[in-house]
Parts: sequence; C-alpha cells; structure tokens
Amino acid sequence: MTVLGILNNELIIDSFYAGDSYHSIQIDEQAKTDLISCGCRQFSSIDEVDALMHGLTLEQYLRMIEQSNLVTTSNQDDDLPF
Repeated sequence: MTVLGILNNELIIDSFYAGDSYHSIQIDEQAKTDLISCGCRQFSSIDEVDALMHGLTLEQYLRMIEQSNLVTTSNQDDDLPF
C-alpha cells in the first residue's frame, strides 16, 4: 500500500492493481496529526489527487478538464441524433 497523502480526514492510497483508481480511508484527527508530523503530503482538493494520478500538475489537470468540457459541450450542441 502506497500512501499518496491526506485530504481532509481521509488517507489517500494508491491503486492496488493496474487500472484501479486510488482509494481513501477515513482517519481520525490523531492519525492525521501523526501522519502530517511524519511528512505526509496534504492535498487541498480532490483535483490535486486526480492530477497526481495523471502525472500532471494541478494547473495542467484543470486545463485538461476545461478543454474536455469544451469538447463535450460543443458535441452536445450539434443536433446529431447520437
């Protein structure tokens, strides 16, 4: 099990096998404090975790999502039956 970091009161761990997503485990304040004191990374948002999993910076990841939303929105407005 590889610990990626902490988001709020959840310990974010890496996927268990290829194609799997990351997982989270609820932790209490004492465990959170202990992990932080050992140098465990704190994430500010779930987007930051997703960026890490894609091997991108947060800025690159948000840009990728924005571009994806633009493509999806423009495809929804083309009046095609599929």
